[in-house]
Amino acid sequence: MVLLPALIAVVLAAGSPAVISRVAPEVPQRIRLCPIPIALVCALVLAWSAAVMDSLSVLFAIGLGCAAAVLGVQFIIDIAVQRLPRILSYVGLVLYTVFVVGSDSGGAAGLRGLLVGLLLMTAITGLLVMASRGAFGIGDFHLSPLLGALVGWYSPAAVLILWIVAAALGSLFVVSALIVKRIRRDSTVPYGPFLILGSLVSTVWIACR
Repeated sequence: MVLLPALIAVVLAAGSPAVISRVAPEVPQRIRLCPIPIALVCALVLAWSAAVMDSLSVLFAIGLGCAAAVLGVQFIIDIAVQRLPRILSYVGLVLYTVFVVGSDSGGAAGLRGLLVGLLLMTAITGLLVMASRGAFGIGDFHLSPLLGALVGWYSPAAVLILWIVAAALGSLFVVSALIVKRIRRDSTVPYGPFLILGSLVSTVWIACR
């Protein structure tokens, strides 16, 4: 069952060149297939974490595969052009939520966690967007409901772990890039990939605790 989300994610991400050409045509052609391995990793991590918790049904697996495909595409777009098309984020949210609600994975606790995670992640990101003076973009805000719903199903506490990991990875990257002079102090750094990586780490953490 763990391989089903991976298969779905790879199949959907294989269409990333066509999707990217519509929502972010400025992304270079040479990297438009890069979402495939990212989506594969996301799907495997999310599915493994759910399997460890004995809650990986067929419909839930399909939902994870859809979400993973979206995360893979958003990951590459944000790195390439520092933008997170909101249409992709909300399509991923709708698909994931529909399949989760239609499944029996996690029961009422899972659905409550999904809702709480969505609201908590959105609220935190919204506050940061308003307070950061441009450090966080509106694309991060639109991606946050999907990430919150995704990790919230495992546990609402995963949202806090997500932010801790994302902040640590983001800070490490910025400091390292400044040292080697790859960026300047006034450079804009895409934060979406760190949020996505934080979501993967948080689900593994919850599954293994």
